Amino acid sequence: MKIYNNNMEKIPAIYRTNGVEKIINKKSEIRDKVEISKEATKLAQSFNEFEKIKSQKIENIKEMLNTGTYNVKAEDVADVILKGILLNKKI
Repeated sequence: MKIYNNNMEKIPAIYRTNGVEKIINKKSEIRDKVEISKEATKLAQSFNEFEKIKSQKIENIKEMLNTGTYNVKAEDVADVILKGILLNKKI
């Protein structure tokens, strides 16, 4: 195969124009796609329901504190304190 020096200047110009067009076309064709599984959707719904229940419980406790009807057993408080001490104790 013989390559003559006559048209060598034209070759890089051809590749430059075609290369740019191809890159631009490829970028416009690429699209991001996200699919959320059924399990993830159920998890999100469960989390939303949990947050509603949690906020309702907090509101109920606030209301009982304001009216003075919130009572806690001393045994329950002692159990939580002891569990906290045992969990924080280094073995």
